Amino acid sequence: MLNTLYDTVNYVNEIGLLGATGYTGKLVAKELLAQDIPFKIGLRDEAKFTDKLDSESLNKLKSNPDKYRISRVDVLDEKSVANFYSDINTVISTVGPFCKLGQIPVKVAASTGINYVDSTGEPEFMKWVYENFKAAEGFIVPACGFDYLPGDVLSNLSLNDFESSKNVSVQITYSISHWIPTKGTAESALMAFTNSADPGGVDETLFLDKKLTRLKIPWGEEVTVKLHHPDVQVSCYINLNKIISEIFKYTTPIFRLSIPIVEKAARLLPEGPSVEKRKKAKYDIFIKVTDQKKSVYSVFNGVDIYGTTAVMLILSALNATGKGAMAPSQAFEPDDILKKLTEFRPKSADLIGASCLYNVVKD
Repeated sequence: MLNTLYDTVNYVNEIGLLGATGYTGKLVAKELLAQDIPFKIGLRDEAKFTDKLDSESLNKLKSNPDKYRISRVDVLDEKSVANFYSDINTVISTVGPFCKLGQIPVKVAASTGINYVDSTGEPEFMKWVYENFKAAEGFIVPACGFDYLPGDVLSNLSLNDFESSKNVSVQITYSISHWIPTKGTAESALMAFTNSADPGGVDETLFLDKKLTRLKIPWGEEVTVKLHHPDVQVSCYINLNKIISEIFKYTTPIFRLSIPIVEKAARLLPEGPSVEKRKKAKYDIFIKVTDQKKSVYSVFNGVDIYGTTAVMLILSALNATGKGAMAPSQAFEPDDILKKLTEFRPKSADLIGASCLYNVVKD
């Protein structure tokens, strides 16, 4: 079993973290502390971060100022970000909405050779990264969270069973229960929705012996899977109650008109769910890869979306390799990253309960 994330890093301040005042960023910081991984946090407001820490984490942070450093940084200022990057070699960014706040951190990382991973779920931001930073000296890997690392990696793994990617379809369906979005997630989702095409139709399908009622959505794996298998057909869905799916499909134009009002409402949301509520948030990601002759089914599932995302980000920062902008499965050996994700057990009390499993069935 993988007992620690910190088995290959041997010097202080390799890892930098942006967005630690946000809900997911705070979870990343707490797990880095619990794992004794040296890091440097970039903040505009130190008190906004430290006020959210429990006494044990705060004492550990303050008693090791050389190991855990806090630096002032403005993510909208290139010089400020470049200065923050001056003594690290890998940065984790959780500064969503990424289309508004995330462009300068990745741009400066690419221009200075810093390795970069982030938690974005915004397909338009991902496209921009992939189009502009192919030649970066460090690895640039967006979308290393719950969406879309598992779907991309398992799609890639399944596609290896096909002689050719032509006439092959990839269908990825998200199914989530008891999930409560954070304020940051709601704002990023609105940004993604604003820049995306309208949802498609509703269908019903069998995934092995499980019946799914799905709403077709424009989602991130349509971008990432095409990077490593450009000939495949990729479709993404969310599994919903049939009635809700139909209502959402027909109310989309009305919803778009009300986005300014919804944005204001999103800012009034609480920062995020409690640990106990996160433990109840279960998810399944169903991946079906098929051609005219055979199908390969994969399922990635677990509990605590935000805790699992925090672990994914740290594992990504420590295990990605290569150069330039890449999909997650291009930066990792799929079998290796899946093994590490499923074997790792968090140490932070805020992440206890975060877990994931996967299974592959060939037909």
